[in-house]
Amino acid sequence: MSIRFALEDFGDGLGAVGQSHASAQITLSRADLEVQLEARKLEGYEAGYQSGWDDAAKSMDEDSARVQSEFARNLEDLGFTYQEARSHVLSSLEPLLNQVLQVVLPKAIDEAIGPIVSEAMMPLAAEMADAPIDVLVSPGSRPTLEAFLQGVSSVPFEIFEKDTLPDGQIYLRSGESECRVDLSTAVARISDALDALYHVNEKAFDHG
Repeated sequence: MSIRFALEDFGDGLGAVGQSHASAQITLSRADLEVQLEARKLEGYEAGYQSGWDDAAKSMDEDSARVQSEFARNLEDLGFTYQEARSHVLSSLEPLLNQVLQVVLPKAIDEAIGPIVSEAMMPLAAEMADAPIDVLVSPGSRPTLEAFLQGVSSVPFEIFEKDTLPDGQIYLRSGESECRVDLSTAVARISDALDALYHVNEKAFDHG
């Protein structure tokens, strides 16, 4: 008669341990995948954010450059418009100012020369007492001056024509004293200044 021993069956236990280990591995693998997935998502978000930031910065730089370029061009256009308008205004004024120089100013000098000469004669008269004053004047200025000085009786004077004198230039002499009244130089300076202004204006207009 054989004797049977009851042996403990470890099969189910080992299987359970193996299954538990496999389940743990699967669980760990899923956790790793989730971590990696989150990491990838974060990397993708950061990359997208950085890309968007770079695009925005680039767009801002381009907009700024475009605005600066347009502003500079507008300033250049404005400067040209101003220069063009200024040139046109001066060109339109040139005939009028020439008329003033050629007609109005000489007439004004003609009318002013009498009072100016009369005023200049007073210091000479006071200095030379009763000595007469010689008034040297151009032939063109004599009629106007003579007409004005007819009313001057307190100062002895005599008018002499001198062909070398330009209109508007008069010399007063009494003894060793001499005084010059020169309105022609003022007219010449005004004329030269206007000519220079028109010359500069024409050059500026030609060169834009």
